[in-house]
This record gives sequence, C-alpha cells and structure tokens, in this order.
Amino acid sequence: MKKKITIIIEDLRIGGPQKQLVYFINSIKSSNKYNFNLLIPNDNNTFFKNEISKKIKISYFPFSIPSKKNIFKYFFFFLFELIYLIFQLKKNKTETVYVAGGTTNFKSIIAAKLLKLKIIWHIHDCNTNYLIKKIFYLLFSKKIKFIFASQKSKNYYLNKKSTKKWKVLRSSVKVNLNKKKLKKIDKSFNVGMVANINPDKNIELFIKIVEKNLNKKIQFHLFGNVWKSQNSYYNFLLKNYKKIFSSFNWNKKVFNNFEIYKKIDLLLCTSKTESFPLSFSEALSYSIPIITTDVGDVKKFFKSKKKFAYVIQSHKPTQFLNIINYLFKNKKIFYQNRLNAKKFAFNNLNIKNYSKEILSIFN
Repeated sequence: MKKKITIIIEDLRIGGPQKQLVYFINSIKSSNKYNFNLLIPNDNNTFFKNEISKKIKISYFPFSIPSKKNIFKYFFFFLFELIYLIFQLKKNKTETVYVAGGTTNFKSIIAAKLLKLKIIWHIHDCNTNYLIKKIFYLLFSKKIKFIFASQKSKNYYLNKKSTKKWKVLRSSVKVNLNKKKLKKIDKSFNVGMVANINPDKNIELFIKIVEKNLNKKIQFHLFGNVWKSQNSYYNFLLKNYKKIFSSFNWNKKVFNNFEIYKKIDLLLCTSKTESFPLSFSEALSYSIPIITTDVGDVKKFFKSKKKFAYVIQSHKPTQFLNIINYLFKNKKIFYQNRLNAKKFAFNNLNIKNYSKEILSIFN
C-alpha cells in the first residue's frame, strides 16, 4: 500500500526554497511506494502551476504569510487556517507531512503535531529573528526529522537541541554532462547576481562593486524581485544609490534559468548570511564559476584542487573586482574554471542523488 505524503509550502514568493521544491518534485519518478499531494497557497502560484509536472496532485489553501505589514492579518486568520489545514490533512488521509518551506511554516508543523503525523521539516536559512527562532524551539520535537541546506544551518538551529534525526542536503539541480562547446569571452564579460532585494543579500555591496568597476567590457546584471515586505529596504537603496542603478541591468521577475544563466559568465554572491543558495547549484550546472562572500559552508565545501569558486573573506569591492578582472584577462584559466564547475555540480549537487536522499527519509 502506498504511503500518503503531503508536501506543504506556505509561502510561494519565489526564491531558493520554492525553486528547489520544483526541482525535487519534477525529479520524482512514478512509484508504488508513495502517493504525493502538494498543498500550496492560493496566491503567487503561477510559477508552480507552470513549472511542476502534471504527475503530482496539487491542492490550494488560503495561507497567510507572516510579515511586518500583514502581521495582524496573519494572527487574525491563524486559527481558521489551522483548522482548515487539519481538515485537509485528514481528508487526504495523510501519514507524513513534508514541510518544505522552512522555519516560518508554523501552521503546517502545528497541524501535523496535533494529528500525530510523521513530520519532515526542511530548513533553508541560517539566520532569523529572535521570535521565529523561539517558536522553532517551542515546536521542536525529537520525533521530527530535519533536513538542513548546510551544516551551518544545522548548527544554528540545533546547537542547543539533541536529536539524531537530521541530515544536511545542499541545494541541488538537474545536471547533464555534455560535450557542448562553451562560448568564448571576447568583447564583454557578464557578471550576474541572483537575489531578491533583501538586506541579508547585501545589495549595497553589489552596487559598490558596480560603482568601482572601471572596465567597460565588464557588465553587471541583477536578477531579483522586490516583495512588498522589502519595500523599505528597496527605498533605502534608491535613496542612497539611485545614480548607480543605471550602471547595471536589473531583471525583475525573471525565474527561468535559461533566461538568467545564458546571459552571464560569472556568478556573484555578496550576502552577509546564507545557508547554501540554490543559485550556486544552478550556476555551476551551467558551467558558471562563482565569486562569493564566506557564507554557509562554502569555504569548506568548495575546497577543491580544481578551481571553480572564489571565496572572499572581506566585504571590500576591490577584492571582488580583482578576481573578476583576473578571470576576464586570463581566458584559459576561466575556461578551465567553467569545465570544473560543471563536473563539481554533477558529482556533488545532482538532483538525482538529492531526491534519493529525501525519499529515503520518507521510509
């Protein structure tokens, strides 16, 4: 008899966790072991409808999202949504709940605990505010199985908790090793950052790198949206760096990998804090090397004799620009970096292996 598993994600504002769930679901092959049902919000679900394969049943739910601007709405509807969610889980005869959206998916955890269901809780971040972390500790149970996007994430949330039911699974994507020739870098060098506008992403550093760039052949691209919850931060950026916004290409609401990674030659990450960004896995799978701040486990995880990633210890724009210019001038080294990137992704960040690990947790 098939195990009935409900996958829940309460927030569909597109970012790493949302796209990672799409990769996972699309990698699942038909099985005699599992019967999956995906439960997602009524709002912001166009991307999911378009990207997820038809082989999984999708149900819709009126989830409210916790944020500063709608905090009263969130708590006002909390009990109603919780009761409705419990009804849905009972209706689906769910045995296991896979909470894929991270630490703020409180309703899903509470509903599953009240129904005494098996819980798998996927945590993607390694930094949050005091209240969310406090609620996480209140909901913590040794019966819950945890998945973390990095060792740093695990240490951040479980450093004071004792449980053996956890696993680190870094963001993974579909990777094909093919013999297609990589395009030559001649006239221009395109450096891109994939990040929604958020203080943790340290957009100021990205802007300062653009500002200090003197090489006209190096072009910068930012791929990311401004969600309503980040309007104040966006306004801060406009107020302080408005003149520099015209010096880089900003692509809003672009979620298609082909549109992103075919435009850039090098991926930039200027974050103050990260667990393991999905953009790392995506870029490497497209043979795109990385320059990043020292976030998550990257310094240890990217340690390889064959170079494809550069970890910057400081937040000085000049250090980023030095490496960007070095790779642009040394085409042979950059080309080898690109080959190394794809091989590393195939061996370490492949969705096939990722999916096998998650399915093994369902057993």
